[in-house]
Amino acid sequence: MVGGGLAGLTVVHRLLNPGARLAAQGVDADGDAAPLNARVVLLERDDRLGGKILTESFDGFVVEAAADSFLARKPWARALAEELGLGDELVGSEPGWPRAFVRRAGALVPFPDGLTGLVPTKMGPLWTSGILSPLGCARVAMERWIPRRTSDRDETVASFVRRRFGSELYERLMQPLLGGLYGSSPEQLSIAATFPVLVQAERESGSVTRGLRVQARPESTGGPRPGAPFLSLRGGMGRLTEALEASIESAERLQILRGTTVESVRRTPEGWTIDIEGRSPLFVSAVVITTPAPLAARLLVEHEDLVAALRRIPFTSTSVVTAAYDSANFPRPLEGHGYLNPLSERRKVAGITWSSRKFAGRAPAGRVLLRGFIREPHLPPAGPEGDARLLETLAEELRDAVGLEAAPQWWRVFRWQNSMPGYTLGHLERVRMIEDRVEALPGLFLAGCSYGGVGIPDTVRSGEQAATRLMDHIATRRA
Repeated sequence: MVGGGLAGLTVVHRLLNPGARLAAQGVDADGDAAPLNARVVLLERDDRLGGKILTESFDGFVVEAAADSFLARKPWARALAEELGLGDELVGSEPGWPRAFVRRAGALVPFPDGLTGLVPTKMGPLWTSGILSPLGCARVAMERWIPRRTSDRDETVASFVRRRFGSELYERLMQPLLGGLYGSSPEQLSIAATFPVLVQAERESGSVTRGLRVQARPESTGGPRPGAPFLSLRGGMGRLTEALEASIESAERLQILRGTTVESVRRTPEGWTIDIEGRSPLFVSAVVITTPAPLAARLLVEHEDLVAALRRIPFTSTSVVTAAYDSANFPRPLEGHGYLNPLSERRKVAGITWSSRKFAGRAPAGRVLLRGFIREPHLPPAGPEGDARLLETLAEELRDAVGLEAAPQWWRVFRWQNSMPGYTLGHLERVRMIEDRVEALPGLFLAGCSYGGVGIPDTVRSGEQAATRLMDHIATRRA
């Protein structure tokens, strides 16, 4: 196992604890499957496991270095948390409306109610929100009469939204939402890879809004989905990876090698050889690589076609600046969970999350904990001077957006280099090509956020599926 982040930990956990719930998660596996009866080695470059999931707790603050929550409507992360005994620690995002704002001509405007699949299905809240002009709202209302697209070729998110809903909706609402979720411009993102439900709605109903309403009916979805849209854990998302680590660390058949750099993964007649810096090679019958696609490409350098496909998945970098303030520092009480900046606002900060308002217990009473997200091309070089520039950027943003003049009581910078995959135009075709190349290499498996979903639930599902394929491979070899 190469990579000890969420995907890698999930793979190992599932190999050692197959569980009876895989079928309910859409994974093809026998509910009575026995644990893998083979030696498992987990190789991680860092000294800690967990990858980009990292939580710091001190003085009553719960600080997330990267992801702070996951979508409640996707079942895989919640099911895993419950299996690990964390069900009582699950917490929903705080209720109330509006949940979020978007900058419009420098002012913070609430996101309209009635967004489904990130597109509006209720015209009333959109008309009254002030985000779009009357002409822009009228263009959105015309969506149900726009002819459906007949071509099966991939399309960018920007093209899809403009074609169905008009340019105003894209520029003022969709672009900041999607840029915040994927870290890449919707001008390059694939609609089929990022929001297949919208493509399906247009294809089946001729109208996206009409199709989404059909999909939202209880008889279509198996019932309504009550509750908060986002879930986290009371002690932070780090509790998930900590529980995963605890579930595997005492296994007799498992060896965990932290601080270990893998140099290459090579195919041999007997299986696979893993070359490790400063150590003897490992000879294994199968290997799962859960690192980001560019690193997987460097490890598999002998397989040119596979490497070429992996390298075509782009990655972007992000810095998360977390800061704490006294609530009295703010000229007025904060509302919602935060706000996003469209590109048209020409801001260096993509968005701000009011962490202490999004989830209860993130900061002591009378304190505000917030996070700012700064992405390329606005990232200064790493180091103390660069961190100071990031804080200056955050301070300027908060001064302009909410009139905050005070300096933070403390602050942290978390840099994530090449951390976010871009599901750009043709992504699904690239993934199919990767899967074809991997299938031709028995005993090799890939997992992680590079391929079928960037969020925590999809990463968990990817690890579950890789573990199932590996167990099937070993069972076939022994048959």
